Amino acid sequence: MSTPLTLNARQQALLVAVIRNMTAEINWDAVATEAGYPTAKSARDNWGHTRKKIESSSGSETTPAKATPKKRKGDDEKTPSKKKSKKVTPPADKDDEEESKGEDKPEAGSEDDEV
Repeated sequence: MSTPLTLNARQQALLVAVIRNMTAEINWDAVATEAGYPTAKSARDNWGHTRKKIESSSGSETTPAKATPKKRKGDDEKTPSKKKSKKVTPPADKDDEEESKGEDKPEAGSEDDEV
């Protein structure tokens, strides 16, 4: 069984101000002004204590979920387990070099030499 909730007058005013100013984000400046706090920070800090008191009395204490780890830059690509070695090409033979040089020029006695 949950314990009865007892909020003092200041906590009640803060609760009402928070509820009135709730949107996607709480306007803490408006809450501070309405609930009589000197600054938005003091209203926000006191709200944390008041909220814990409300949650503990209702028996529905919530614990924040663990944060999901963020992906690091470059995690999308799979890192190779072994370092890849460069493929080494054997040096070309002299005959191959001469043939490749001669490819641009037709050989003597070929069809291109016919007049």
